[in-house]
Parts: sequence; structure tokens; C-alpha cells
Amino acid sequence: PPPRREAAQPGDPRARLRLRVEGPGEVTHLLLFQRVDSVDLGRAPSGDEAELLRVPGAAHLPPGAGVRLRLGGEILAPQVKSLSDPDVAGAPPSRRVVLDLALVDGQRARVWAVSVTRDGVASAPEAWAIAMPRAALSAPALSVSSSPPDLLFTWTWPSPAAATEVILEAAPADRDAWSRVSGRIARDVAAHAHRPAPGVSRYRLRALSLDGRDALSAEVTPS
Repeated sequence: PPPRREAAQPGDPRARLRLRVEGPGEVTHLLLFQRVDSVDLGRAPSGDEAELLRVPGAAHLPPGAGVRLRLGGEILAPQVKSLSDPDVAGAPPSRRVVLDLALVDGQRARVWAVSVTRDGVASAPEAWAIAMPRAALSAPALSVSSSPPDLLFTWTWPSPAAATEVILEAAPADRDAWSRVSGRIARDVAAHAHRPAPGVSRYRLRALSLDGRDALSAEVTPS
């Protein structure tokens, strides 16, 4: 049978896979195919979306060398895990493997697992989708100085910064009626001159990312 995914345990990282491999001692290796992409991961992909390719007479080849996964026009080679490694729990006919995938914030991956016997016979692939949460969007630190008749706003970005644009917003002192007082300002610009309107005394930056998120800076008040 193909490997099965087990439930995550408290404290597990988001990119951790817990797999159960069932079968006799002739099942000696676990193959893991991975593709990082940006497909819609609202559902887990099925093994039918990919085709497992087996090299005839692969018994003389190293584990995994005779098995590939075709995904559209792409051929994927596997990561090979020996079921005799000391970190594999249990014994035939049921063993458990813990794998941590090399994914970063915001990445999405499709993963297929295959068990293989010592003579190269592979199971059907079992597939899952994993989506890493995106890192929180951070706004720049905003400051303001007077350059009559204008105000000069400058800002510094945190590192790393996922935002690509900012907009300057303003509001009166007595209510949260915020409005835009600038157009979209590119990520590589760090200053903006603005001529204040009567009654406006609070300012902030709204940082925007390409994926539609936004974040607000702390408010500043001209002296």
C-alpha cells in the first residue's frame, strides 16, 4: 500500500510530514517527490494528476534511481529515505517516518510519497498539498519634519519587507476620518513632500503588497 499521512502533533512545524509506511520487511525505502508552485491548494492533489514512471529491470539500481514522477512536462526525481534509518519508528509491518520539508513563508508545495521494495517495486503515489502561512506584513517607520509651506515625510523599511508600495493618509485630530493624501509611492522611494490642509493634524502610511495585504505605520503629528 502507499504511504499514509498521519495527524500532526502539538508543536509540529507547518511543513512537517508524519507518514506511516505499511508492509513487510521487503519494503525498504520511502520516496518523496516535491514541487513548489503556486497552484490553487484548496484541495489536495490526487495521485492521478501525476504519473509514476518505472525503469524496467530497476532491481540493480540504487533505491529511487529507477522511479520518477511525471507532472505535465516535468520529470521529478525523488528524495530517498531508508526505512532502516535510526529515526524511523516501529518495525514491519508498520513504520513511521517524520520529514521536514524545506519551505519558507508563503510557499506552496505538492508532495507525493511512494514506498519501494528492495527489488524496486514501487507503490502507487499518495499526494498532499502544503501551504505555508505568509509572514506578517510590516509597515515602515514614519517621521515628519517641517519644510514650509510643506511637510516632509520620510520613512525607513524593516528588513525584510514584503510591501511594494505605500500611501500617505491623513486625518483630523478629533476623529478617525482617514483619507489618502498621496498617490501610490514605490518601494524604493523613502520621502514625500505634502502641503497640509486646514484641520488635518495626524498622518500615517499604509503599506501595500502585491498579494493584496496592507499594514499601517504608527501615526505621526507635525510639531
